[in-house]
Amino acid sequence: MIGVLTGDLVNSSRLTAAELARARRVVERVGVRLRRGVDDGEAERVEVGVDWYRGDGWELSVRPGVYALRAALLVRATLRGVMDELDTRIAIGVGAGDPDDREAFIRSGRRFEALGRDEWFAIEGAGSGWDAAAGVIDETIRSRWTGKRAFAVMAALRGVTQERTGRLYRPRVTQATVGEHLDRAGWSGVKRAVGLFEAERSQSEGERR
Repeated sequence: MIGVLTGDLVNSSRLTAAELARARRVVERVGVRLRRGVDDGEAERVEVGVDWYRGDGWELSVRPGVYALRAALLVRATLRGVMDELDTRIAIGVGAGDPDDREAFIRSGRRFEALGRDEWFAIEGAGSGWDAAAGVIDETIRSRWTGKRAFAVMAALRGVTQERTGRLYRPRVTQATVGEHLDRAGWSGVKRAVGLFEAERSQSEGERR
């Protein structure tokens, strides 16, 4: 099963050419970050492909699709954490396991085109409850993820310990400070959502085999 993310950078016209190139590298390296955040036995199964269009628009495929939500959050957390709170709209499409994976691409593109003016995050194909949950997650991101907090979330999604994360800040911060950033970012709720999404998608994938 595959998951597809369709997105575009928010306010990209304000970026310099160098900043746009850096933002593109952030999106393109999500596969590397994703592999570091999953169980060792799963890392080799993770495949990520990225295509760009219209300069700031992008499409990212994730296999297995169970990691689609984690990948989307990694993109947003990394952009906000390392690029002065730059953000991106994202629509996730989940397929039903059709042999050519077309369904996931269609759902992602269709949901992205249907995003409302103030809607930056959506999920289609995983059940209506998940599209509603995406709205809640989006509100959390936009109201609570400052650059420093998003950086902590990015590290947590990659499975980096809080102690090591503190050493990645410039200047370095304590483990306690990292914990505060995660608390204020609403990490506990986001973490539960990621775990539930991956458990449900894994069960669904297993039933199709």
